[in-house]
Amino acid sequence: VVSLITAMPQASETAALSMLSIPPPFAPTLASFLNLRSRFDVKALGEVANLSPGRCHLGTSGSHLEFSEAQGRINLRKSSMASQTASEDSFDHLLNSAARLYNDNVVVVLLSGADLGSMQGLNAANAAGGKILVPELDSCILPATIEPAKTAGLVTDTFNPGNMQEMLGRYCS
Repeated sequence: VVSLITAMPQASETAALSMLSIPPPFAPTLASFLNLRSRFDVKALGEVANLSPGRCHLGTSGSHLEFSEAQGRINLRKSSMASQTASEDSFDHLLNSAARLYNDNVVVVLLSGADLGSMQGLNAANAAGGKILVPELDSCILPATIEPAKTAGLVTDTFNPGNMQEMLGRYCS
């Protein structure tokens, strides 16, 4: 995740969310660490965050998040389980809400070890014209975690982790 966030290009229209498998109390410390090394303003996600160009929010796995629009602004907020459908897990719910608001502007970067949920959210992002990017499987520590997305035909592009900055520049600017 450090290489991903520090490789992100400074793009005036890009806002980012990075979901991490870390205990929630670690997020503020990691955000501070990454903020010193990134072109983005990196913040730990609170209850509600206004998505702002040039900012990357860090969320933790197991958080139930959704994108919403209020007064012309896109927000990322913690949601209750009640707002999810029975077949949705938290990752699917997050991507479904992103696809509804951002359509073909959604860019999902799945890294080795990612929890794909039921892939319902990835299908929604793909159907909306969003881009789903994964590292080349032979460069992954846990390729089996992201292989189902590739097998299902949901992956837009693969990248060599050493060329992550170039790939992000192509899709996030």
